[in-house]
Amino acid sequence: MLIICDFDGTVSARDTNSHLARHFAPEASAALEGRLAARELSVRQVLQREFEGVTATLDEVLELALTIPLRAGFGEFLDAAHAGGHDVVLLSSGFRQVIEPMLEHGGVGGRVPLIANDIDFTGTAAGADITWRDLPTCPTCNEACKRHEVGEMRHEIRRGGARAHLVVFVGDGFSDRCGADVADRIFARDSLASWLDGQGVAWEAWDDFHDISEALGLTANAGA
Repeated sequence: MLIICDFDGTVSARDTNSHLARHFAPEASAALEGRLAARELSVRQVLQREFEGVTATLDEVLELALTIPLRAGFGEFLDAAHAGGHDVVLLSSGFRQVIEPMLEHGGVGGRVPLIANDIDFTGTAAGADITWRDLPTCPTCNEACKRHEVGEMRHEIRRGGARAHLVVFVGDGFSDRCGADVADRIFARDSLASWLDGQGVAWEAWDDFHDISEALGLTANAGA
């Protein structure tokens, strides 16, 4: 089984990027409110414009980011998934320089592969500098979204035989829509759940990672 998890608002207990932007670039954040949902701007355009206004240093950003806890049960979920011989990957539209310290702070640093973008907090009026990972434009949403990466991972993991057949996606928000659409089983919450309802796509509700472990039948002492 391959379990692909979003990070912001999924593994983290609140959307890290929105929280940081509202704190460090409140005017830019307010001006962009609702424009993603209205499809006036893409996920990358919103993040680009928000973080162009962030003049803080990385240390200042992390001081706030590390106050956001990881969602309950994530460490135990990783233990159980790995004990069962399953693969877990974090797939984020956010930034490695923020996510990795949050994972470390939450006691799970280095325990799960992370696919994310890169950001340089310059601490100057020029704002943060983002380096986006190279992705093709999705024919469904017309953005550089998660569909391609989930599809590629799905293709690779299924070479591993029957045990690696199921692809699970765990997410919460707008950037997870196309990634979830490629999965066999979807755990959704918040705006992702509402969108899937509108599309007539089946999904499973969850509050924390204990719920997901239980639903997937994962136990920490499972045989490899």
